[in-house]
Formats: sequence, C-alpha cells, structure tokens
Amino acid sequence: MVDRKKKKGRILLPAFCNILGMVLIQIVILVLLPMAIQNYREYSLHNVKNPDMEPSITRGSLIIVRAIEPVDAQPGDIILFVREGETVVSRMVTNRIELEELFVQGDANAERDPDPIPYDHLIGRVTRSFPTLGPVMALMTTQIGKLYMLLLILCGVLLMVLADRLRK
Repeated sequence: MVDRKKKKGRILLPAFCNILGMVLIQIVILVLLPMAIQNYREYSLHNVKNPDMEPSITRGSLIIVRAIEPVDAQPGDIILFVREGETVVSRMVTNRIELEELFVQGDANAERDPDPIPYDHLIGRVTRSFPTLGPVMALMTTQIGKLYMLLLILCGVLLMVLADRLRK
C-alpha cells in the first residue's frame, strides 16, 4: 500500500510541475502576443484613461485601434484621438468633412463635446476592447514589467526541468 502511494506521488509531482511550468510560459506568451499587434499594419494598442465611454468601455481597458482616414469616420464609431496631449476615447457623432473636424460625445455624457476634434488629432477607430487589461499592458512596457516576464519564463523553465529530474 505504501509503495503504491509513493509511486503515485512520483508520477503526480512531476506532472504538476510540468503543467505549472507550461502554464507560466503560456501566460507570458498570451500577454506578449497582443503587444506584437502594434507592429502589424495599421493597428495599435492603448490604455483607456478617460471614463467618457463607460459602461461600454471602462477606464483601464486595453483597446485595439485601427488607423483610418478621418473622412471615413462614421457617426457611431468609437474613436481614439489626442486632446491636450492625452489620448481620449469617445463616440463620433458628427463628421464635418468640409471643415475637417469631428464632434464627439462619450456614452457617459449627456451632451456632445462643444470643442471639435481636428482631423490631424484622430488616431483611429476602436476595433476591440478588453476590460482591465490596459494597466497590465502598460506595466509590461516598463523595466519592472519586463523583469516580471523574464522571471515568469525562468520559473516555468525551472519547473519543467524539475519535472524532468523528478521523473528520473
């Protein structure tokens, strides 16, 4: 009976270490994968800092933005633009092509913004949002975030090596 438990322990512990190691490495890959999208065509990632689009897009969301020509912006599009040096997410309500300006209104606001957005301030149209992932992606671009990723990969590899040693 004792031998059977020992044998089961010799099988389960290496399997657990191996699975945990693979999960850690996959977490790193899943976090880094969206960051690779920034190098793909006209897409970019942004962290939502303003609450204007709540509850549709909450503050702290990660958004994927596709660059568009301002004349192609349609009423109802959720767009990202620059205002006073900050990126802002809002819903476009009017596109005045002849004056090359857009008017926006956030879902959380009762009225449209009084100030127009010049065409050259438009970054693009929001194609997708992921709640609460914005700060995570912002952290991963810092030195400490890169260190966390490296440590997670190292832990994953060490767990897989440990699993291999435990099997022998």
